[in-house]
Amino acid sequence: MKSAIKIASLAGLALLVLLPLNSSADLGTKRASPHRRKAGESFPPLPLPATPLRRTEKKRPPTPPVLIGRISYGVPRELEVEGERHTFFDWKSDPACLRSLLLRARKRLDLEYTDAEVRLKNLTGDPDQIPILYITGHIGFEFTDEELDKLRDHLRAGGFLWSEACCGDPRFTESAAKMFAKLFPDRPLKRLAPDHPVFRCQGRIDKVAYREKGVPSEGAPVLYGIDLGCRTAIIHSPYDLGCGWEGHDHEGASALSIEDANALGVNMAAYCLAYHKLGKYLSVRKVYHEQKEEDSGAFVFGQVSISADSDPDPSGPIALLKELAAGTSGKVTFKRAVIDPASGDLLKTPFVYVTGHDDFVLSEEAVNNLRGFLKGGGFIFADACCGRAAFAAAFERELARIIPDAKLEVLPADHPLFSAHFKISGVSYSEAVQAAHPGLAQPYVKGLEIGGSVRVVLSPFGMGCSWQGVERPFAPALRPDSAVKLGVNILVYAMTH
Repeated sequence: MKSAIKIASLAGLALLVLLPLNSSADLGTKRASPHRRKAGESFPPLPLPATPLRRTEKKRPPTPPVLIGRISYGVPRELEVEGERHTFFDWKSDPACLRSLLLRARKRLDLEYTDAEVRLKNLTGDPDQIPILYITGHIGFEFTDEELDKLRDHLRAGGFLWSEACCGDPRFTESAAKMFAKLFPDRPLKRLAPDHPVFRCQGRIDKVAYREKGVPSEGAPVLYGIDLGCRTAIIHSPYDLGCGWEGHDHEGASALSIEDANALGVNMAAYCLAYHKLGKYLSVRKVYHEQKEEDSGAFVFGQVSISADSDPDPSGPIALLKELAAGTSGKVTFKRAVIDPASGDLLKTPFVYVTGHDDFVLSEEAVNNLRGFLKGGGFIFADACCGRAAFAAAFERELARIIPDAKLEVLPADHPLFSAHFKISGVSYSEAVQAAHPGLAQPYVKGLEIGGSVRVVLSPFGMGCSWQGVERPFAPALRPDSAVKLGVNILVYAMTH
C-alpha cells in the first residue's frame, strides 16, 4: 500500500469503519446465544445465599481482568483505500493486536487477561485496575498537562506504559520522547541493556530479525525505557511490534519479524506482571526520621549521587540501618547524607554507598575528591543494583581513574569482613544467579586494600535491592536475609577499620 499510513489490513479497516467512532466494543467477544427454557421451570424456595440459576441456564465464565489499556487520543482521520474514503483513529491502526498478544501470553504464561480502551482523563491512579497502558500510532500527538498528571500518577503508583511506533514511524517516536521528557524531566530515556530482565524473563532474547525501512537485518533487540526505582516503568519501541502481534507486516516499515515481535511482547507482559507488586511497594517511601537532627557523632549513611539512577531504592538503607541498630552496640543515626562527589560533601561522613543500574562517568573533580577521600581513610561500598553488569564494569573502570593501577580482588572466604558481626560462611542467591553460576553458595564480594585494610568493596550481585525484603524478579541478586547480613557486616567492618 503506497501510503504514509499503513493500515493493518482491509478487513481490519472495514471493521474499524463499521464501529462507531466512540466505540469501545470488544472486538474478540461473540454475543451469547439466547437461552430457551421451559415454562414450568421456576426458582427454588428462598432465601438462598446467592442468586439462583434455573436448571437449564448456562453459567458464563467470569470476565478476565484487564491487563493492558490502549490509550485513545486525538481526532478521527480519513484515508482513501481503493477509491473509497474511510474514517479511522491513528491510535487504533491494529485493532486486534493486544487481543492477539494476550492470547499468546495465555498459552505461554498460563494466565488469562483481556484488554480495554482508556482515556487518560479517566485514570483513577490505581494501577491495579489497568496495570499496563499502551500507546501507538504513526503521527505526532500531544497531551494536556492534566492528562500528563494522570499518567504520571499511574506510573508512580506502580503502573507501566508501553509506547510503540506503528510501522516504525519516526514522527510518533519524536512525540513520545517529548512526552517522556515532560513526565520525568530528570530521568532520560535510555536503551535497555542486553542483560535487562525484559530480555530474559520468559524466554532469552539475544537476537531478533527486523527490517529497517523495509531492508531485512538482524541484531540485538532494541527497546528504550525510563526506570522508576528498580523497575522500568516506561518501555518504548521505535520499531513496530503491534503489526507482528496481529500477524501481518508491511513493505517499507521498520519492524520486528512477526515471530520476534510476539516473543518480545510476551516477555514484556511477563516482566510487568512480575514487577507490578514491586512497583506498588516502591511507591511508598520510608522516612529517615532523624534527617533534620544535628549530627551527634553517630554513624551516618552517606550515599553518593553520580547520576539520575543513583537512588533506585530510597528506602533500602533504612532497613539496613534498623538491622545495624538492633544487632550491634554502635550508635546509629537514621539519617542519610546525599553526597555530590564533585563538591566538598565527602567531608560529611567517612562512609559512602554508591549504587545504580547503568554505566556512568565521574567528572575530574569527583575523581580527585574521591582519591583524597580514600587516602584520608574513607570507605566506599559499591553495589550493582539488581546485579546489572554495566554498573559493575563502570565502577571498576572509574576506580582505576581514582587509584591508578587499582584492581579489585575477590575477598577470600576467611576475610575478616565475613565475620565482622555475623559469621557468614554461605549465602543464598536468586534464581538468576543460580542459573548463571550453578553451585555458587559463598559470598562473592570484591575488595581493594589500602593502607593494610579493605577500603573499597564492590558487590557485583544486587544487595541493596533486597534489604527491604522484597525480591526483584529475574535480578542476579542476594536473597533478602543474606543481603541484610552481608550489608551489616560491611557497615561494621567499615566502622571498625
